[in-house]
Amino acid sequence: MAKTDWHIMVGMAKNLAEKRLWKEEQGSVMIMAILILALLTIIGICSTNTSVMESKIVRNAAIRKQNFYRAEAAVIQAAQSLQNLKNTTILNSNSRSYLNGSGYPWLINDNSVNMTDRSIWDHDDADNDDNAETAAIDPNVYYAVVRVNVAKKASLGMENPDQLYEYAVYGLCSDTGGEALIEAGFKKRY
Repeated sequence: MAKTDWHIMVGMAKNLAEKRLWKEEQGSVMIMAILILALLTIIGICSTNTSVMESKIVRNAAIRKQNFYRAEAAVIQAAQSLQNLKNTTILNSNSRSYLNGSGYPWLINDNSVNMTDRSIWDHDDADNDDNAETAAIDPNVYYAVVRVNVAKKASLGMENPDQLYEYAVYGLCSDTGGEALIEAGFKKRY
């Protein structure tokens, strides 16, 4: 065998080995590409799920804030309605039917009523037993006022015969996205 034949045979063997190795590498490259693609797909799905969850959280926070402000508007309307009420007969009445018939179902002169209990709210305009009024802001927003008592340290002197009364003013927003209930204090002298 000549030297050139030997070189040719070695060259052919090398070439054959490289081709075989290249073929084996081609399969491993494909496997690596599939693994990287699967990894990128998993990362994409996870980031999509995260962004959807964050969107829901932001939406719920916005609904909660909106309900809070709507309930607060009901409290302000109730306080203004109480402030504008000058009829002491209505202010001192303990008769639910009288208050409902007079157009003041939202005024409750019984401090044992707990308006923080959601099941107590009645605003259906049926049976003359309402204890809340629909606010002007929205048909899903209501308000009620409960007279708590004569304010402590209220002047009972002759210079001012009127008494200072404490009230609890409530606003309730009951919407499909949730509920918000606000209680605020209010004092009125009469």
